[in-house]
Amino acid sequence: MCHLPGVEQSAASRTPSSQAPHAAQCGSSASPGNAAQTTPNSQRTAQSPLPETQARFTGSTNAGQIWHSRGAPSYHGSSYFGFQSAASMMHMESPDLPIGMNGIHANIARSGLHRDEKGPYDHIWELVGYLPRRKAVVDQLVQRYFDELNDVHDCVDEATFRASYDAFWNRKWGDDDLTAVDLRWLSLLFMMLAFAVLLNSSLDATIEAQREGEKTSVQFFWACRKAIVLAPTFTGESPDLVRAGILVSRFLMYFGRKTEAWLTSSFAIRMAQAQGMHIDGESWGFPSKVLESRRRLWCKLYSLDRCISLAVGRPYTIHGKHCTQMNMRNIWVDDMTSEEAKTAVEQPLHEPTPTLYYRYQQQLSGILGDIHDEKC
Repeated sequence: MCHLPGVEQSAASRTPSSQAPHAAQCGSSASPGNAAQTTPNSQRTAQSPLPETQARFTGSTNAGQIWHSRGAPSYHGSSYFGFQSAASMMHMESPDLPIGMNGIHANIARSGLHRDEKGPYDHIWELVGYLPRRKAVVDQLVQRYFDELNDVHDCVDEATFRASYDAFWNRKWGDDDLTAVDLRWLSLLFMMLAFAVLLNSSLDATIEAQREGEKTSVQFFWACRKAIVLAPTFTGESPDLVRAGILVSRFLMYFGRKTEAWLTSSFAIRMAQAQGMHIDGESWGFPSKVLESRRRLWCKLYSLDRCISLAVGRPYTIHGKHCTQMNMRNIWVDDMTSEEAKTAVEQPLHEPTPTLYYRYQQQLSGILGDIHDEKC
């Protein structure tokens, strides 16, 4: 992606034609990978070659610089790109843009929230209605997922999920203020319930009981799909949407619907890119626990993208030029406090942690991408 630094770029555009080849190297002064392209062969051979795993990301040395254009007046949420990112990069002013679809947030704020059958928040009432009426049933399903599948999927942070879970059930019932319902988190809850219902269906159960379990699981699945579609309109992006998208893709793969999983994984990737997960956030000063969680989520998406695309023979979504390689460390901070995670030391390779798996998964996914480029 060609960044426009303003005055320097304008001067480059006025460079005489004799110097045009040099000026055409956008960002070459800041990109070692691009600078190496203009080095004579005699000098290039003297340089040590890049490791194969880093070579796939040589075009990403400028990736992530658009982060500094955040903070435009109309920016909101946790998005990586704001509405005025391009204008901020070019040092130009642009008018404020409405937040949400057709300024829906501003209109709702002025008119107040009422249970109107014609209002946009009716969809939230419908989605909440998919949940079992008895909280004890939901409690059992959520605990079943954490006990048996969360370690396998490694998608849901139990501490943050439990905090949102308690806030959801402790809200005022009968109140029309549905802004207390976070559709992003609700979509994640629905997918956890969809998997947990399948876990509850014993193999010794009758055919009718197993079919009823699958039917209930699919209902939660479709409730999640609806919530995922609606959530960006009301509340923007969040890591919970990424987690829900990963689980949706895995659910579809479980039922053999790989082509649909190819679509849903692409949506999850876009949600992650909108939050800057495609850039290793170490230089952005994220807390250790947040940083490691974002890295693992992106590695999951990277692997899903490569595996599903190769399986169905369709183009993948993530390109190395648009992202940076995740610096996966052999360290596990999920069980630590924020202060402990800040001072945690990486373990040697002969003492592996669960995170070490993602380091090799990232390398294997890169190889799958090379195979895909050659064969598909």
